[in-house]
Amino acid sequence: MTTPNSADPKNGKQRPKKRLGQHFLVDKNIIARIIKAAKLQEGERVLEIGPGRGALTTALIGAGADVVAIEFDRSLIDGLNKCFGPSGRFRLVCGDAVKVLFEEVLGSEEADSGESSTVKVVANLPYNISGPIIAKFVENRALFSTMTIMLQKEVADRLLAEPSTKDYGALTVIVRAFMEVKRAFNVPPTCFYPPPKVDSTVINMNPKEKPSVTPLMEADFKKVVKGAFLQRRKTLRNSLKGAGFEPVDLDKAFAVTAISPTRRGETLTVAEFVRLTKNLLEKKEVVDA
Repeated sequence: MTTPNSADPKNGKQRPKKRLGQHFLVDKNIIARIIKAAKLQEGERVLEIGPGRGALTTALIGAGADVVAIEFDRSLIDGLNKCFGPSGRFRLVCGDAVKVLFEEVLGSEEADSGESSTVKVVANLPYNISGPIIAKFVENRALFSTMTIMLQKEVADRLLAEPSTKDYGALTVIVRAFMEVKRAFNVPPTCFYPPPKVDSTVINMNPKEKPSVTPLMEADFKKVVKGAFLQRRKTLRNSLKGAGFEPVDLDKAFAVTAISPTRRGETLTVAEFVRLTKNLLEKKEVVDA
């Protein structure tokens, strides 16, 4: 199976579009390592975001996967369908992966079965949507068993950062509360056409079986975390006050959890954010009652 315009990416009819963050993966060794990191089994369903010219898609289908791909660039649609449609293992959705409903793309049975999902995400994410799409993966984590994704190294560093470091932020805390994240390997710019100006990283993200954040407290947890990082240099109390939390509730929560109100959000661990949220949620439930 050949990919659309795969013989020489520089001579392909469809030029990479900078505005879409397109950097087509062309290194076959890296593609093989991604397939290995995904641990694919024959017949497994895979969601691919941004198949581009189909280099990774070729390897996914070659490994026995049934691929559902979402591609935003309409100029690539015909080539992808002509190349992979006849395989019977490929379905293409033209749309914005940040906006489409994954339940509809994958089929409602994945959301309604009540069983652990067997759908895997394997993708070379477009750089310009990496943050929003990761947040969406977290929100839709029940649909997926594992995620093997390539993104900018700087974003991967944020996901893997420790407290009190410059890379540690709201995205770090929210993702790590629900997902196990591991770095698989780094990828240099020379593996893409055109070469990006930054290094890339392949990571594995697996939904936690029993996250400490329950579904009922998820929205409040995200509000606390995002509020704590609104202004990184402000104290935790002032940041959360600015996010709409009542000072009296904050002071009681700080006292009960033994978290100093003068700390900054970037110093709190995921577990401390969970404790703080649980206490603030208890205060909220008392008021609502």
